[in-house]
Order: sequence, then structure tokens, then C-alpha cells
Amino acid sequence: MNVDLAIRGALASLPEIFSDAHFLQALQQHDMTAQDARLALERAVMEGYVSRAPSSVLSKLPKAAAVASPDHLPQP
Repeated sequence: MNVDLAIRGALASLPEIFSDAHFLQALQQHDMTAQDARLALERAVMEGYVSRAPSSVLSKLPKAAAVASPDHLPQP
């Protein structure tokens, strides 16, 4: 599983502001286990795709907006 593609695909399906739970659910739709999705969420934060507010609210950063086009979505 390519984690970067899963992160990009999950972000493409979400609005600008969303919860941890929504991101985890979107990652799991890309065939990730719950544990792998949690690790991918942390990776997305560390790599600057999203920022996390103290209340577990995530928001897309410019890096995420750059990959949220159909050209960057994972192919089935």
C-alpha cells in the first residue's frame, strides 16, 4: 500500500476542515487497517498535509490543496 497515495486520496474526498475520525474513515476506505490509518494520519500532520487544532479538528494546508486534483488521485 502506498501511504502517500492513500493520504492524497483521502484528503481529496474531504472538505477543508474535518475531524480526525472523518480522516481515519476516509483512509480506511483506501484499504488501510485502523492502525495503519492512525499512522497515516500522524504522517499527514508531520509532512504538512494537514494541521491539527487541540480539539482534534484537522484543516488542509496548502500542500494538501496542491494534491487534491483528479490528476493526483490513486487509481483503482
